[in-house]
Amino acid sequence: MQPGCPACHQRHTPRDEAELRQLKNRLNRMVGQLNGIGRMLDENRYCGDILIQISAVEKALQNFGYMVLQSHMESCVVDEVKSGNAAIMAETLVCFATHILHELSCVVSSFLERVALHMIT
Repeated sequence: MQPGCPACHQRHTPRDEAELRQLKNRLNRMVGQLNGIGRMLDENRYCGDILIQISAVEKALQNFGYMVLQSHMESCVVDEVKSGNAAIMAETLVCFATHILHELSCVVSSFLERVALHMIT
């Protein structure tokens, strides 16, 4: 695929160096956490310890997503609205709803895990 190819349907978002560095640092930390989980599996570590690390990666990924969403709303969406593209609002609502539904799913899962834990003990 070539950059800017109309058939590719790829859009691009210019990011300043500081934002790009911050996003990449967070992404690299998550990769490190995932590699750590892999090592924990290799070492046959306790499931509870692995689950704690998985939860940390999920939260880090969620925060990463919120950063990208915020940037999207402050730059891409604003630029599209200014240029007369009202359809961007529907796309943004879908992105936002997806993040909210995921958050709700995580809260419900966490609650059910705690309930199940109390039922076992």
